[in-house]
Amino acid sequence: MKAQQIQIIFLCILFMNFNNNVNAQESTAKKFKKLDWLIGKWQRSNAKVGQSGYETWNKVSSSKLVGRGFTLEGEKIVFEEQLEISIKDDQIFYTVSVAGDPKPVAFKLTSITNDAFVFENPDHDFPKKIAYTRDGLGIKAVISGEGRSVDFNFQAQVPAEHGYAEINGMKMYYEIHGAGRPLVLIHGGGSTIESNFGRIIPMLAKNRMVIAVELQAHGRTSDRNADLTFEQDADDIAALLNHLKIDKADFLGFSNGGTTTLQLAIRHAKIVNKIILASALSKRTGVPSGFWDFMKQAKLENMPQELKEAYLAVAAKPAGLQVMHDRDAKRMVNFKDISDKEIEAIKAPALILIGDKDVITPEHAIEMHKLIAGSELAIIPGLHGEYIEEVTTLKNKSRQASFVVPMIESFLDK
Repeated sequence: MKAQQIQIIFLCILFMNFNNNVNAQESTAKKFKKLDWLIGKWQRSNAKVGQSGYETWNKVSSSKLVGRGFTLEGEKIVFEEQLEISIKDDQIFYTVSVAGDPKPVAFKLTSITNDAFVFENPDHDFPKKIAYTRDGLGIKAVISGEGRSVDFNFQAQVPAEHGYAEINGMKMYYEIHGAGRPLVLIHGGGSTIESNFGRIIPMLAKNRMVIAVELQAHGRTSDRNADLTFEQDADDIAALLNHLKIDKADFLGFSNGGTTTLQLAIRHAKIVNKIILASALSKRTGVPSGFWDFMKQAKLENMPQELKEAYLAVAAKPAGLQVMHDRDAKRMVNFKDISDKEIEAIKAPALILIGDKDVITPEHAIEMHKLIAGSELAIIPGLHGEYIEEVTTLKNKSRQASFVVPMIESFLDK
């Protein structure tokens, strides 16, 4: 009897310990959930004269937020930091990485409410404390220690208009920035608005209305029971513009979005003013032969981490990441050439952009340039998308958008 009682007591203790651990995990998870209001882009409102700045935060999992902070002089980035808030060993940490610093600095969460939080590291020189407080669409961030403090005031940056439209059996997400003549931005495979165009939208929106879209199964746009095709993407965009009561627009398509832009010029010429074909593919010979073997074996684990994070930051269902990947891969495996006759029939003024180390070969861009009468061609030093500062190229710090965007605007304004 005594042995049974001891056993029962022992099991009760084990259960209590297990229950306490579960409650602690739930408590940490609930605390982390309170940070969701941080997600988005925050424009600094008290920068020094001649400077501007902003922070962006995305949620990449239930236990990690990733962010970036920038300070700019004009369009030149003079300071950049990588930020992360994550759960480690049942604690929440705010980690800051700055180029040139020997290693990242971690601050431990010491206080949190629904509208404020504090992280501290008493062993760090400055700052020792990082505190954020939300007030409506504003944030006040204060870094302090050693008897001094610095305030950073931010305002939420939201599109002038954004939402969903019922288009051909799916809910299609779009954003509108700025005012003026419309320019439609069409992203590439595995991408979102932010991952392809986040760095250039503010530049382009100064002088025109920028309409950014997300295509079937990408980002915030729903999927439907159909494979992806460039023709259908073109039809979807044409239907969206009809929904928005826009009769004619300029189009900038990057990578797969460039191929979709070609289909718009072919299938919907009446709504097309000018086109910018950025790393666009029209024929299977336009990439090295090994590309197609790679696509046949494409796996989600080989997808660039930056693109995974960008999708997870905005999509309603994380499981959609696999769907997007598989649909994109299947479309590329089954890629069909666009005939010379169809390309030659394009009458819209065209600017062709490509990097000299692009996935698409320079020879292919030159061939397209010859086929589209009166087109312009620019081969720019750098990788696939580096000239628009696409998210996977940011680590190169080349800042090419500062001279490529004026080139784009000069073409559109002719």
